Amino acid sequence: MYADIDRIARGSNHAYGATDHLHEAHNHLRSVEVSAGMFGRTEAAANAEALAYRAHERHKRALDEHHRNLTWIGENTAGVATTLGEADHAGRDTVRRGGSVDRPE
Repeated sequence: MYADIDRIARGSNHAYGATDHLHEAHNHLRSVEVSAGMFGRTEAAANAEALAYRAHERHKRALDEHHRNLTWIGENTAGVATTLGEADHAGRDTVRRGGSVDRPE
């Protein structure tokens, strides 16, 4: 089996980099709030505020969820890269010693 361990590790790093961007976006979005009267003082403005508030909250939740998912992906791909790297080194060492690699039946 061939696994490009360096590429898997780079993928993990990209996932972590994306989590940083999501964190910044979330902080920026959180710093801006929908305020009363921002669209005026009509009934239509109140409806627009309610819609904007709900959309704002959905976006914050979506950023949080994407952050959690990318963190999970980064952690798991880093673990896979480590596990495959260790297995690769163990196999290499076994071959260098002149032994055979045990294969599951």
